[in-house]
Amino acid sequence: MNDSSGFRIEDLIGPISDDLAEVEQGLLNESEPVHGSIRDMNRYVHNSGGKRIRPALLLYIAHILGGDRNSARLLAVIVEYIHAATLVHDDVIDESETRRGRKSLNAIHHNKEAVLFGDWLYMTSFWKALEMQDFVILQTLIRVTRQMVEGELLQMEMSGSPDITEEAREKITLCKTAGLFSSSCRLGAQAARSAMEVEEGFAEFGESMGMAFQLIDDMLDYNSREQDLGKPVLQDLNEGNITLPLIYLLEEADEEENFFVRKAIETRAPSPDARNRIIELIEKYGCLERTMEKAEFHAANARAALGRLPVRESDISVLRSLTEWIVSRTC
Repeated sequence: MNDSSGFRIEDLIGPISDDLAEVEQGLLNESEPVHGSIRDMNRYVHNSGGKRIRPALLLYIAHILGGDRNSARLLAVIVEYIHAATLVHDDVIDESETRRGRKSLNAIHHNKEAVLFGDWLYMTSFWKALEMQDFVILQTLIRVTRQMVEGELLQMEMSGSPDITEEAREKITLCKTAGLFSSSCRLGAQAARSAMEVEEGFAEFGESMGMAFQLIDDMLDYNSREQDLGKPVLQDLNEGNITLPLIYLLEEADEEENFFVRKAIETRAPSPDARNRIIELIEKYGCLERTMEKAEFHAANARAALGRLPVRESDISVLRSLTEWIVSRTC
């Protein structure tokens, strides 16, 4: 994760490496005494990998603010369980067959089992949170979980609709992705019992970074390779999820092109020739460049939020570099 942005994963992970290792073990420990299928599914999801950006952000922010390490570790496990639950349920809803370069859980088990395992992840998260006996933290977790469900429902309502607006897409992204980034950062500050000004500032940083992160994901769906992405390219289109590059294309395309794109969206499974033409049209009208501008806008907002925090620059310089990496990543 080293590139021209100047970001080095060691700078983020180094100070919290022991804590992150404890979190990794904690993600497995909860299912070990449980019924075999739960244990096996949890091991499979855990071993599928993932960037672990959300728990790392939580742990790092708690670290630089002098937070309680045990509380931060527990919260990091909870956040990653919630994230994993959303992915398991999303794959069932979207009928996805791959996740992170492997078969998705629902492709191996029945949908019923996958849904119930996602429920187990959610309930385990809140059960663990109750151990802290902190209603402020519980409120943060419940709010973001409800927000993600609302985002998924909105996405389902707009699925396959070529008339989705940029504003509606932005709300979906805010609910489904940026909200958990924001809450992860907020929880890091809450683990340190920080002032509300600091908590809100880190939450604002996380939200903007989450928006940028998802926009880059949306771009990669059009200009990456399956082996790099860990899932089929143009999967969003196949699932009826109309993201910003396609919204921009519908705005810019001429009448004939617009008709073609709308038909491709409605089919849900466009032919290889149709998929190639969509990619050509997106390149023709600079839709990815326009999406990148929006991602950079959110990344700049994230840096601005950091700049307003009453925290030493040396403590947040890694997070500032992280925002630059977010918009430069290729997978």
